Amino acid sequence: MFSRNIQPAIFDLGYKAAFVFLITGVISLFLPLEAPAPTQSAAELWLNTEAVGYLFGWLNQVILMFSSSVVLLVAGLLIYSSAPLRAGAVWVLTLMSTLVYLMSKFLSLWSVPLTVKAISAENAVASSAQSILVTLGPNEAFGLVPSIDYLGFWLYGLIVLLLFRPLFRQSLSAKIAAIALLMYGILFHLVYVAVVVDLLGQSDVGDAFFLINFLVLIAVIALLFRFRGSRGDTIQPTLGSVAS
Repeated sequence: MFSRNIQPAIFDLGYKAAFVFLITGVISLFLPLEAPAPTQSAAELWLNTEAVGYLFGWLNQVILMFSSSVVLLVAGLLIYSSAPLRAGAVWVLTLMSTLVYLMSKFLSLWSVPLTVKAISAENAVASSAQSILVTLGPNEAFGLVPSIDYLGFWLYGLIVLLLFRPLFRQSLSAKIAAIALLMYGILFHLVYVAVVVDLLGQSDVGDAFFLINFLVLIAVIALLFRFRGSRGDTIQPTLGSVAS
């Protein structure tokens, strides 16, 4: 399926994407993504006064999302020779998650700021804008924007479960990545169940996912070393590489 001549370039791309993911992940800790104020009126005021930081925060999230997609796509190549069907499923689900995340990021970069501006302008559409902002619910776990984001996280939860077994059969760095990804996939679904059965409050969902996302950070660091080791390697001929 892949020419062995381009495999090192693909792994090099994954290696660079892992670096970008780590850098943007650190940056995201210092950029605002939502209003800290507890009331909608205070949140509207904050979004108006902190619009630049808010926009940079979400633009950084777009870069973070694309880099994570590249890492997962290249991770799928790592397992292709031993588990081609799983690799294909990983690629399809990764593309689906990328589309899902693009929707939520676009809403955060376009719809949320414009609705807040319309509310502040107190024009004819201000009342409609208030209703739309409530529906988007950028600060609520059940809001449209966070719900789309959580759909992307769920797709990631499925992807990592597919990656676990083939990755665990490879090098030490791949094993570390596999274990971290497996724990993420399991914990994500446990958090979902805990919210549904009221063991975890909706206000605690964001903090719970923030903590388990550190497992993704560990996995990406481990995959970075795995990609670096594969940049000069080629995968076995089971890839269906083109003969020269």
